[in-house]
Amino acid sequence: MDRRTALRSLAGTAALLGGCLSSPEPARSATAMNTDSPTDERRTVSIESVETSTHALRLNDLGASPVASVSQLSSYSDRERKVIGRAIDGGYETSGPSEWLVEFVSSTPRFRREGQYYRLDNPFPVYTITGETVEERSVDGRVASFEAYREAVTHDGKVMTGLIRIALEEGYETTYIWDGLREFLDTYDAVEYHGDTVRLTLQREDATLPYTITATQMSPADLTDETVWDTTNASSEITSIVAAAGKTEGLYPVDDPPEALLDQLDAHQYVYLDGTFYTTYVEKRTPLPVSVGASVTDATLSDGASIELSLTNDHYANVKIMTGAPKPFGVLQFHPLDTPDERFLLWTDAYEESQHVQTEGHTVKLVNSIGLILRLRPGETVRHEYQIEQTNLRPGQYVIENDVDVSFGDGKGGTLPYRVVFSVSE
Repeated sequence: MDRRTALRSLAGTAALLGGCLSSPEPARSATAMNTDSPTDERRTVSIESVETSTHALRLNDLGASPVASVSQLSSYSDRERKVIGRAIDGGYETSGPSEWLVEFVSSTPRFRREGQYYRLDNPFPVYTITGETVEERSVDGRVASFEAYREAVTHDGKVMTGLIRIALEEGYETTYIWDGLREFLDTYDAVEYHGDTVRLTLQREDATLPYTITATQMSPADLTDETVWDTTNASSEITSIVAAAGKTEGLYPVDDPPEALLDQLDAHQYVYLDGTFYTTYVEKRTPLPVSVGASVTDATLSDGASIELSLTNDHYANVKIMTGAPKPFGVLQFHPLDTPDERFLLWTDAYEESQHVQTEGHTVKLVNSIGLILRLRPGETVRHEYQIEQTNLRPGQYVIENDVDVSFGDGKGGTLPYRVVFSVSE
């Protein structure tokens, strides 16, 4: 199993100690349910296909920036947009900047306009706060309590208690000293900080008048020190896969993707497309020695149709399966083929029997975020049966989709997404 998959699985296991994840009752949609007519007893269920893929991508949506947020120009106030506009056009000059202007420029290192990123250059004097651990008796002035310090570094809804740590290590640099912090530095010479007495010193490095605020265009890759793959000029095949994977919550299965796509995802930390950044995880890239099967054990919908899912170890040695509770498939749902947001619960009594699943009637309320281990011997198959309790589903195609983590021999493995398509017909 690759390192990213292993880390994700370990994180899921650790989450059990921290609490539960909510799993709401699936909605009953009018498009998928017959709500105005009696149940048709002739309606039956059949399996259309069981699908796995050669590869699986996980492109988590990070928004307009992979690091700090980058706001659109339209989100700023009129006076802020005026400053930015003049900064773009050649520069905004001032010899006596107001407090709001210094604070705005200091807190707005980047912005976006019409899909283009800009850096807002800050020309104001730079203040450096440095710290030194000393004996309290050596301090001539007043020593502040930690509570007074905490109050001073709380500004605009943020509590910046790490300021002293930065001041001790490398010096805290800023172009904006707010009133509360300035008053604190004027009043106290040192502060009690985690059992130490820290003397603080404020220095100012002046800048040349008049101060000129400018804006410089940036590429998406300039937003972070990590590597970024900008797909703006990539092929339509690649951009369509990236777009689809980015819109998919969780794993996106794909068969035989272009090698150029995999090479670029491997070589970069982030991928950029149409104003959005994504992570670049390839969680399955080789055939995995496990097969998924599905069969109908009770086809009549009005009687509560049943579908049996199976996992088979096709390897010559043991394989290890990691899945959510309960084993072997976890809590499963299905949805109409064309409306993936309309979800319905597949029921099994194993939900009630599992210590990691909280139920109310035949609904699932909470599921512990945990990875459970299942070991399969060569050729061994494990099966589990689920009931479709929605007896008035409309005719059409429906989808069960989930994934399991597979590991075998010498750390090999990956995440296996599967997709079961079944139909309801009259």
